[in-house]
Amino acid sequence: APLAGPPLGLTATRSPGRVLTLAFSPPSPFPLSITGYRAELSLSSSFATLLTSSLIPPDAMPLEATLGPFTQGTCVYFRVFTANPAGLSPPVAGPTCVRALDGPSHVTQVQVEAISEQQIVVRWGAPADAGDGTPDGVEIFHYIVQVLLPDGALVQTVQVAAARRLVLLDVTPGIDYRLRISTITKVSTTATEDSLTVLVTYTGAAVRYYVPLDFSFSTSVTTSVVGSTSSFTIKPGAKPYVDAVVHVTSSDPASAVPTARIVFTAGSTAPQTVVVLHKRRGSATISFRPEGTNYAGLESTVEAETIATEELL
Repeated sequence: APLAGPPLGLTATRSPGRVLTLAFSPPSPFPLSITGYRAELSLSSSFATLLTSSLIPPDAMPLEATLGPFTQGTCVYFRVFTANPAGLSPPVAGPTCVRALDGPSHVTQVQVEAISEQQIVVRWGAPADAGDGTPDGVEIFHYIVQVLLPDGALVQTVQVAAARRLVLLDVTPGIDYRLRISTITKVSTTATEDSLTVLVTYTGAAVRYYVPLDFSFSTSVTTSVVGSTSSFTIKPGAKPYVDAVVHVTSSDPASAVPTARIVFTAGSTAPQTVVVLHKRRGSATISFRPEGTNYAGLESTVEAETIATEELL
């Protein structure tokens, strides 16, 4: 019998544990005399020395071979033959070597903070090993945060962008939660039970939360004539975790009246505009008071000066 044709559609998939799975299809047309397949791995494209080899039965379903583990970061060449009574077919080989990778290590520096009676914010650092022995040698696609009850029931799943590494979660006081944080890469493609898990218990006690924000003002003095308006903007230097409500007051409402209330939306650094109605000649100090005790950092004031029309001449 003549030699069989080589296998078709050869692919190599990296999996956690520094292993490679080779998958392929039978040659076409399919010869009835196939006795199996032979997979080989080597450190060189010439395959002068083999790292390992594997025999795959002809009726295996699916047709694949999992080989390894290999030293992390090792670049491995691979090829597969079809075997029949006449011998081995010409090989089908991967176009380049494939680097043996592992799943990423656990995320680092996990911090859990309560920011209200019903919400916590969770922060973490990137894994020390992304999968190749270095912190950034393998791209991190995103993170998956899972919230579980003590009985293992999954109550919430949140996908977090790779650069963000922060999530805001709703909690119920008195319930124990387990937070599982998984790093998703091309090797570790799903959330796994061996990812870092943190036990969180929140009592919901009434405490004073102090979350300072830095604000920048477009001006420190706003001036306009009697009967007209002026305005200025306030921009938060960081994104609030929850809506930050700020009350605005004037030391002399008979002279100048500002917008009474502004809201800095959670997750946004969009500036807010304060409009001042100038009613009578004089000056007033515009002050700001965050609602509740969740936010502080608005110690600055703005002077509102109201002048007569003839003073512009």
